[in-house]
Amino acid sequence: LIGYEAGILTEKEILYIDCKIVDTCQAVIAYVPERYISTGMFTEITHANKSGKPVLVVTDETAVTVVHHYLERLKR
Repeated sequence: LIGYEAGILTEKEILYIDCKIVDTCQAVIAYVPERYISTGMFTEITHANKSGKPVLVVTDETAVTVVHHYLERLKR
C-alpha cells in the first residue's frame, strides 16, 4: 500500500509480489472482519487455490486467535 500510494509500484506489481509471497506459504488465512474481500485479497485467494494451497477465510477475530494458537502448537 505504501509503494502504491507513493507511486512507486502499480497495483499489478503489488499483486504480483503478493502472489510470490503466497507461493512461499503452506496455506493462506484470510481475515475478513466485515465480510468484504477486496480485489487484492481475491487475487491472493485465487492464486492460492490455483496453486493447490489450503485457504481458510475467517470473519471472526476469535477464529484468528484459535488458528494462531493451533499453528503455534504445531511448531513445538
